[in-house]
Amino acid sequence: MTLLKKTKSQLITEVKKLQSKNEFLNKKSPQTKNKPWASVFEYSANTMAVIDKQLTIIDINKRSQRKAIGRKAYDFNPKDFKIVKKAIEKVFKTAKTQVYTVESLSLTGKVIYNSCKATPIFEKGKVVFVIVEATDITKEIEALNFLKQSEGKFKMLADNSIDVVYRFKILPKPKYEYVSPSVTAVSGYTPKEFYADSYLGFKIVHPDDAYLLNNSGKILKKNNKRKSIKEPRIILRWIKKDGNIIWTETRNTHIFDSSGKFIAIEGISRDITQQKENEEKLKESERTLSTLMNNLRGMAYRCDYDDKWTMRFISQGFLQLTGYPPKKFIHNRQSAFADIIHPEDRSLGIDKIKYAIANQVPFEIEYRIITKKKEIKWVWEKGEGVFSKENGKLLFLEGFITDVNDKKQYELEITQS
Repeated sequence: MTLLKKTKSQLITEVKKLQSKNEFLNKKSPQTKNKPWASVFEYSANTMAVIDKQLTIIDINKRSQRKAIGRKAYDFNPKDFKIVKKAIEKVFKTAKTQVYTVESLSLTGKVIYNSCKATPIFEKGKVVFVIVEATDITKEIEALNFLKQSEGKFKMLADNSIDVVYRFKILPKPKYEYVSPSVTAVSGYTPKEFYADSYLGFKIVHPDDAYLLNNSGKILKKNNKRKSIKEPRIILRWIKKDGNIIWTETRNTHIFDSSGKFIAIEGISRDITQQKENEEKLKESERTLSTLMNNLRGMAYRCDYDDKWTMRFISQGFLQLTGYPPKKFIHNRQSAFADIIHPEDRSLGIDKIKYAIANQVPFEIEYRIITKKKEIKWVWEKGEGVFSKENGKLLFLEGFITDVNDKKQYELEITQS
């Protein structure tokens, strides 16, 4: 119907509808005026939406998806709308975060898969909104679906994979339909042993990590149902056949039949023991280094090569040396390191530092600082530039500063005597 053919009453009705929608989009209640979720929106690369108690989207962080505001949270999940509705309602009811995976439709009608995390937003101790973060896992799901549809290729790839690839059937009776040969190298058990014992995959999980699977093994034995795992990526320990303990990372996907019934799990597990050991070694190294630096008579630092000597890192020795807490000087949060250098000494050593950087050699300088108690103290600094291995560009300066006030006072006394 063209504009000329519409009656006056029809035009008035349409104008009212547009006004009503505009009022909703521009409405700012006392609760949404300050937008406590604004900072989260700013730094998240994922799609994030704020949902009210009527399950209506009231804000979204992607400009391209602003048209979703005013619609129901489950409007984009025709197949899985019950999952979305139930999860968000549960957050409002229990004040606990819910995690779920759903098939979604984008505003353009494209089918995508999202791993969603629904978190409560509180005001005066009550849940007033729910913020949903949706991570696009379409590529992961499509990859697993491709493997499922191409069984021949799947088996060929899986048989030659160093990771453990498996398919676990839930209905009509729990059992492993496929376990790749690599499981023997990883766990010590053969595929035949997994086929013979439907619950072996649960039995080898370390008892302290069973909760990560929501005790699915026990539930499966009891009533042939498997409790959903909260996260698509699970890191836990396995006890190998020889009794050794290894760390594994597993990624699962749920398989449904044409009627939507959950019938199987397909997944990939890999041994990440070396990675975990390296992480622990790094943590231990960092702890050792931190303990060493905190017990040195002086301070270690990392700073930018600028007029303020902007500090990226300062050890705890800074407090004893200057009287100031280190955190106040990190990134010039409250003060810059240049501010506590004695005004008459701020240009001291500049030429030495320039020469050291140009020739990529260490430098040593002495100068005075003014402590928090307004005391003048002589310090000795040794540092050097750290350069990029790729292009030789200066990245930052690193070094050590220590108190030499007593030494300087002694030298002055000798000079004056």
